Amino acid sequence: MCNNNISNKSRVHNWEPTTRAEIIHLIGLLSYMGMVRMNSLRDYWSQKWLLKSDVARNVMSRNRFEILLKMLHFSDNEQCPEGDRLYKIQPLIDMLTKNYQTVYTPGKTFCIDETMVPFQGRLVFKQYNPQKTHKYGIKVFKLCCNNGYTWNISIYAGKEKTTDNPLAVSTQIVLKLAKDLLGSGRLCITDNWYTSLQLAHILLDHKTHCLGTLRANRKGNPPEVIKKKLKKGEVFSQENERGICLVKWRDKRDVLVLSTCHTDQMVEIQRRGKSIQKPTAIVHYNSGKSSIDLSDQMASYSSALRKSIRWYKKLAIEVLLGTSMVNAHIIYKDIEQSNMPINDFRLLVTEDLLKFEDKRDAAQTRQPRHQILKTHQFTRLDCKARENRRYCTGCYQKKVDGIIEKNKVKKVTTYCQQCDGNPRYCLECFNLYHNK
Repeated sequence: MCNNNISNKSRVHNWEPTTRAEIIHLIGLLSYMGMVRMNSLRDYWSQKWLLKSDVARNVMSRNRFEILLKMLHFSDNEQCPEGDRLYKIQPLIDMLTKNYQTVYTPGKTFCIDETMVPFQGRLVFKQYNPQKTHKYGIKVFKLCCNNGYTWNISIYAGKEKTTDNPLAVSTQIVLKLAKDLLGSGRLCITDNWYTSLQLAHILLDHKTHCLGTLRANRKGNPPEVIKKKLKKGEVFSQENERGICLVKWRDKRDVLVLSTCHTDQMVEIQRRGKSIQKPTAIVHYNSGKSSIDLSDQMASYSSALRKSIRWYKKLAIEVLLGTSMVNAHIIYKDIEQSNMPINDFRLLVTEDLLKFEDKRDAAQTRQPRHQILKTHQFTRLDCKARENRRYCTGCYQKKVDGIIEKNKVKKVTTYCQQCDGNPRYCLECFNLYHNK
């Protein structure tokens, strides 16, 4: 608020303290905007006949929404540690992951993979992955249960400048995400970026099994398996003294799988109406790996992500209204034994967010417009009219919407004392606007 770069006309100068209820309403509006898509934020408050909706304007004014979104922070900028790239978002991530882990216990199988939060702006740790739907964005590592529940997340902030850790970065990520699940005999499923003999040995030391696809150029891979030539449908494997089995199977191309709890045993499955033989390890891998895809798919159905906002706000919206919403839906289905679709659940949650009332700060809560209109006063400036006339806000909006001609926009000295920014109104527009 003390920034000298802020314009004298900026609405920041009209800032009023917010409340818990108002922030919940803000989150509810963002969720609503994810379900009901419009070209711009301003369209949700538009007076145009085709776009007109009372949902947003009955919760808060457009100016209030924009200033709340502008001022939204998750940490104190004045206490930012030097070199901490995630300081703006990490407190929120820590709080959410703590809640994720408190209310749910993973089963025998969990999967680790990464997802991409789309972001096109300038960011030192922005990633490019041509295999993802959103090729540019912020990489988020996730630990998911086999039903799609996200149990732990970690944001990738770029390569560390100095590190004495001898382990590969991919191995460090797996151990970081799964540290509270090790030692309980669970099965960790990873893709070929994480899987290695090094990871398998470490997980076995912690009484945890490992299953994942493997890159042929990984250090320590037995050359007998890597160089083996196979025909379609054939399988070849090798197992070491610790029970780590490397399976090579020929489908359309060679597939390498590392497992500490499987052999080269084959199982019959149906593919396009035909029966084929497939290694059990690959069948279990495909089944477990789908949990990450399920989580991402459900979160993308009504994404609230929008352009032109800071990276940490975009990431926060994705985690709050994407990952957290999917987790809540999974828990709801388990408790209620319900098959409610994710979109129906999202609708119910959004309705509750928009209708939330906090009795603890009810006296200080900014009330919805339809509850305070009766207190608004039509006031005239005590000054020379010719020098202080301004365009009527209502008439000007009608001109923008193409309803009236420009030369019919009135200049007035009357305004509303209670509305944000004290907008100018003629008597007709004042009554029209405040009686909706």
